[in-house]
Amino acid sequence: MYLSKNFCYLELHRTGSTHISDLLKKYCPDGKSIGFHNRADQKTYNSNIFFLGSVRNPWEWYISLWAKGCDKIGEPYKRLTSKKIYFNNIGLKTKPLLAPYIFIQQLNKPLEKWRKLYSDSKNSNNFRSWLKLILNERIYDEGSGFGLSSIHRFSGHLTFRYLTLYLKKKDGLFKKSTLNIRELKTLDENQNILNYTIKNENLENNFLEFLDKINIKINSNQRQLIKSSASEKPKKSSRKSNFLEYYDQECIDLVFDREKLIIDKYNYDYK
Repeated sequence: MYLSKNFCYLELHRTGSTHISDLLKKYCPDGKSIGFHNRADQKTYNSNIFFLGSVRNPWEWYISLWAKGCDKIGEPYKRLTSKKIYFNNIGLKTKPLLAPYIFIQQLNKPLEKWRKLYSDSKNSNNFRSWLKLILNERIYDEGSGFGLSSIHRFSGHLTFRYLTLYLKKKDGLFKKSTLNIRELKTLDENQNILNYTIKNENLENNFLEFLDKINIKINSNQRQLIKSSASEKPKKSSRKSNFLEYYDQECIDLVFDREKLIIDKYNYDYK
């Protein structure tokens, strides 16, 4: 989180958040970083501060999440390839009857299978198997709380992470009343705190629009520096540059079905 007296930026994983945070530190230096990829405190959520978020094409987001793990980087990779139980997300308080089952699932994670699927960032078959595994077959292994949510049957990890950060209160993600995409969209409409969202695919131009919205004045030279700052982004993973090469029709449809909220809200398409 990057917090100043005028705005709060909440960093969604794999959406260009490191680059955005670097730009904020340079052009809005009165703020400070507090954690990373974390929720704000409830006082901030309840305030009238300007909230900034970021998002990414869902099909590319899953490739980015997986490929980073292929480079042995990232929390999901560490969680899926190590024999560790995440007791904070097995439902001891929220779903105590389910907790023993989740405990056994995490205890018996197919570590060698996960490691194999992370072994080659250019292997499309590995990605497709990983995608189906993380969305359908092994939803408790990562220990993020996704499997405990009431939305995991009809939404995906991107939507879950997006709403975990950008809802004023995230408890609605775990209530039985949120049973379908229509109810989820209503929850988002009522609880989402974002005032502006930077799309990764248009990051620099969107960042300039954000500065305009909060009345940060910069000169033409600075504007040009921001537009050309794409070259300063952190090094990409070793994956193939064209994410379209990784998908077959089954996986295209799987992401389309699971990330309907993000796709509809931000007008994303596979191509």
